[in-house]
Amino acid sequence: MKKLLLLPLCLLLIVGTSCKGEKRPDGMPEIYPCSIKVLQGGAPLADADVSAVSTDPQVMRFPCGGITDQDGIVKLKTMGFEGAPAGACKVVVSKIEWKNRPTNYDEAQKFNSEGIKEESFDLVDRKYGDVSTTPLSIEIQTSNPQPIEVDVGEAVHVSREDLMR
Repeated sequence: MKKLLLLPLCLLLIVGTSCKGEKRPDGMPEIYPCSIKVLQGGAPLADADVSAVSTDPQVMRFPCGGITDQDGIVKLKTMGFEGAPAGACKVVVSKIEWKNRPTNYDEAQKFNSEGIKEESFDLVDRKYGDVSTTPLSIEIQTSNPQPIEVDVGEAVHVSREDLMR
């Protein structure tokens, strides 16, 4: 009788553990826990968008990044999975401030009828926001016990009007 009770329990455990992990995309490399600490003028930069773009064309197709917390730290995720592929990366950082941004269709219509213009400002120098111009490079290891620090220079407040046309 005890054996009959154990059989369903064993089957449940086997099925439960085999369904736990999500399937990764084909060709996705191994990923390792890694975080980046973004500094601006020596202070942590919160709420910045960060991407770690591999220099390996085979790995580049798997997006990796996240948003910094209040301490300027982002725990990298690759296609939603925690971690990043090992190897050389360019680090892309941007932070945008929005003003007069409609949050829905009706508000957008009201803004339009009243002539209210949407405004946005770069809070990080644009050179850091593009993989072709960022000077930030890091090497992600299979073991990354401490956040890798990068600094995006002094704070800026530059209108993005030229990009909004």
